[in-house]
Amino acid sequence: MSEVEWIKLLVKFKGKCQSCDNPISPGEYALWSKSSKKIKHLECKTDNNNKIAKEQAKQYSVLQLQCFLCNTVEDISIYLFKDFLYHESQKDSIFLCRSCLENPNSYLRYQEIMYEKVKKIAKLKS
Repeated sequence: MSEVEWIKLLVKFKGKCQSCDNPISPGEYALWSKSSKKIKHLECKTDNNNKIAKEQAKQYSVLQLQCFLCNTVEDISIYLFKDFLYHESQKDSIFLCRSCLENPNSYLRYQEIMYEKVKKIAKLKS
């Protein structure tokens, strides 16, 4: 297929890139072929080397999130957030690592942290 027949569009339905096999979510821009009815990422312009395309997709598909309770930083695959439609505006949202989620004392730790934050805010306002 020639590059001429690929049309850039805003994706409305969930799809799978025909070049790198990674998901394409609604709201992303991608290339669509009218003749083959296939879709691919803008970065996956050529079909010649799928391995390179997959590596590039992986490189840009990781978020570094800091656990609210223990402050550890984890690399999280962006594809885990596709169902939650993670956006840059949510960067201040609370993230909990797996060990904190599994720890039965995590809720108490959360309460302590929130209490300290409220105390600081109350001191600033007085």
